[in-house]
Amino acid sequence: MNRSSGTIHARATVPNPDLTLTLGSFARLRVSLGQPTPALLVPAAAVVPDQSRQIVMTVAADGTVVPKVVETGDLYKGLRVIRDGLAPDDRVVIDGLVRVRPGIKVTPAAGTIRPDLTPAAG
Repeated sequence: MNRSSGTIHARATVPNPDLTLTLGSFARLRVSLGQPTPALLVPAAAVVPDQSRQIVMTVAADGTVVPKVVETGDLYKGLRVIRDGLAPDDRVVIDGLVRVRPGIKVTPAAGTIRPDLTPAAG
């Protein structure tokens, strides 16, 4: 293991009946370290850095913008995993972040959060 990059060099033997892999090939692998668990996902752009913490703007029942400090996880298909700080029923500001500030009243509209399905999207 290379401690500076976090890279682990490994060797594996895998079936290759159609000869897709050739000698000297290398691959990048993502290894699962546990069972999949339910997670809250928000667009990566909805997470705002604030010095040493991450914030997501939410809308309260009365239409007031309320910032919530969140603990973020990995990026999955363009969506950021939220590990802590949001409830499943929180309404998150996903569009127009430059126009909202904590404490102002807004009229929320339903939006759609979709994963980025392009091959380069983590």
